[in-house]
Amino acid sequence: MTKRIKDFGAPIGGRRRKKNACILGQDAGDMAGSGRNPGEPYSYMGQADGVGEEKGAYETRKKQFGEPDNRKKPLPYSKLDCVYRTGPEYLADGRHADENDFKELGIKGVEFGASLSDEEAQSMLDECYLGLCDLARVLGIDKKEVSLGGTLSLAFSSRGNGGSGPATYDPKHHVINFTREGGAGSLAREWAHALDYYIGKSCRLGATGTEVPVSGCPGLKGVPTSVTALLRGMSSKREKLTPEEQLKVMKENHDSEVRREEEWCREIIEQVTPKNLTEEQQKAWSQAVQEVYDTRYGATLDMYILRNYPNRAIEELSRVHKEITGHVIPKDKKRRINYCFASLNRTEQLPADFHRVQWKEEHTKFFNDSWELHERYARTVHGRHCDNCEQMARAFECYVADKLEQEGNQSQYLTAHSGDVIFVKENGDRVYGGPAGREREEINQKFDRMFEELKGMEILCWRDVEKDTENIANIEKRNSSRCSER
Repeated sequence: MTKRIKDFGAPIGGRRRKKNACILGQDAGDMAGSGRNPGEPYSYMGQADGVGEEKGAYETRKKQFGEPDNRKKPLPYSKLDCVYRTGPEYLADGRHADENDFKELGIKGVEFGASLSDEEAQSMLDECYLGLCDLARVLGIDKKEVSLGGTLSLAFSSRGNGGSGPATYDPKHHVINFTREGGAGSLAREWAHALDYYIGKSCRLGATGTEVPVSGCPGLKGVPTSVTALLRGMSSKREKLTPEEQLKVMKENHDSEVRREEEWCREIIEQVTPKNLTEEQQKAWSQAVQEVYDTRYGATLDMYILRNYPNRAIEELSRVHKEITGHVIPKDKKRRINYCFASLNRTEQLPADFHRVQWKEEHTKFFNDSWELHERYARTVHGRHCDNCEQMARAFECYVADKLEQEGNQSQYLTAHSGDVIFVKENGDRVYGGPAGREREEINQKFDRMFEELKGMEILCWRDVEKDTENIANIEKRNSSRCSER
């Protein structure tokens, strides 16, 4: 890259990837003796098999222990040949985004990879600036809020190698890195990861000096209720039951409890049943067991422990056991038999409304699809594809895309992958990256309530429409004056 395009703003922190390096903060010179050649990618955890040993030894070990070569690949996001956008002209008359524009957004710092040309760097800078402006507009927040309190930094092809995704958010240094080829289309998703950590920090969820994402703390003290509702609503859905459905579910639950207790009693009896019984012995034993079952209403939980009298039916069972085997049932086993039959009787006598349930709860298709992604593809630097953090990021991308569509606009640098079908199963079912259909609408409503609450808590600031209109007018005036000077 030439000197015309250079880093600006405050230093981001952390070690940058050199021009020919393959991982964050480690150049080709650091790879000596590592068993890898420069350019060989690391796994998503930043540590590939074979590091620290000779290549031949690694191949021998792999053959000996049968290590598979078909490890999970990263989630395949489509690459964009060009980036479409419609909406307000924040950069009019061919003007490019510069340092002052990003200062207006409150971005802490911006850095570029050494391999980028001036044209590539400027193009990525323009598209990212427009995407951030679109994001602030559709969320109804002040433009400076996209920097999340002035903490967010941007890196263009200067960190990582794309092995963990087209773009990544580093919570340690609060920086989003866009890869050279696949970064376009991932801004909303990675900004959601940054927002995840920002809310956690604003709610003081972590200890001093630690960064904790709010997506990992649903329901905890200090977490906004709308955030908890969103996180839980992404994975499960609840439907109110009619009175008839409630009675049916309560009966099913009660019957299931009784069957479980009966199975427990059966297992306990089998533990003391003598082996190789004759027909006459089997008949006597079965009659004794049936007597224990029929008189279970007289069993109490404290027999053989606190009460002075034993269970009559169990004592008869012990007598039959002695006739067959020559010894009685030990007292501890009598106690267990008595306890399980008393528990069965207690469960049978429970009132019907003990299992009262008013809601039916089941997993959403979005969660099931996310689990399919986890089963098939490698996890990201933030977690599994079915974890709250990843679900929240992909759902947020869809939310922003729908907000843009309501305006009649689009911004592919923000949300190019919001409608992606990741793969089609053998039965023809489509597995989406984000929520779809009615679930998508319900999750979008939860996002609306979340941002309303975040603004009310002053974690994010409301958008000043008059100020925003004035800024656009100033931009147009500045652009026209530059054109007249030319």
